[in-house]
Order: sequence, then structure tokens, then C-alpha cells
Amino acid sequence: MGALDESYLPEDQTNNHEVRLHHKTEKDFEQSIIAGLRIVREERPDFSTPVVQSVQATGEGDGEAIKAGGIVLVKGRHLRFDAKDSGQGVFFVNASGAETRSGEYPLVLPSSLMAAVPAGLAAGTYEIVVRAAVNGKDVRESRLEGVVVSA
Repeated sequence: MGALDESYLPEDQTNNHEVRLHHKTEKDFEQSIIAGLRIVREERPDFSTPVVQSVQATGEGDGEAIKAGGIVLVKGRHLRFDAKDSGQGVFFVNASGAETRSGEYPLVLPSSLMAAVPAGLAAGTYEIVVRAAVNGKDVRESRLEGVVVSA
């Protein structure tokens, strides 16, 4: 599938979704089994909650360290927020639970955003929290643990 929230429709000939049995059977037998299958999505996507999938430093190369004063690229789903609202945005939470909000957002899109790493942020491991009112009223959050900020 092209996206996590895309419907799985093996009957639709306009996509490449299919169900195949992986053992040698007669084609007619395989088709009779497939015809009797009922496809059910167990997990329903929540379109009103942001989902952080990755955080990385922006720069010249992959694997560049995240540094105080730098810019991070956050990728995910439903990330758009109101940068003027101090209750929304990208927050760096240290091990003791203290939060520091990014003050600058060069890019805010639904599936990616850029945020300035606060200049005074001490080196260490942080949890990145994105808070957004995706539906326009209820602020919800997504967290990604283990983000290392270096000096």
C-alpha cells in the first residue's frame, strides 16, 4: 500500500493489492478460497491525532547529529499545527520531564515539519513531543523517545 491509512482493497483492479496463497494448488481452488475471504482492518487510523515517525537533523548528510541551535526534520502524519499557539508545536522533553518548546518553524506541513532546536538545550537524550489541534479544537500529541541532542 502507498500509505498507512490507505484502504486495502484486493478486489479493486485499479491498484496492486492482492491475496496469494504460497503453496502449490490448482488455480481454481485458490480462487475459491480467495473469493470466500473477508478482509477486515483491525487498526483504524486516528485522523485527529498527530503521529511522529522520525526525527533527524537537517544538513548535508544522513546520520548528522542533532545539535542545539540546529534544525530538525520531523516526519509523520497529521503534524500540521498553529505555530502561534504556545500549546502546540515541537517540544523537547528531558529525562526529568522538563519541556522546552521550539520557537521557530521554517516549515509546517501535514506529513513533515522543520523545527529549530532551542539554542540553550543541553546535550542528552530527549523525547520529542508534537502537539497539534488537527481537528481545529482538541490539542493532541505524539511522542518519539530516544532522540539524542549533542553539544
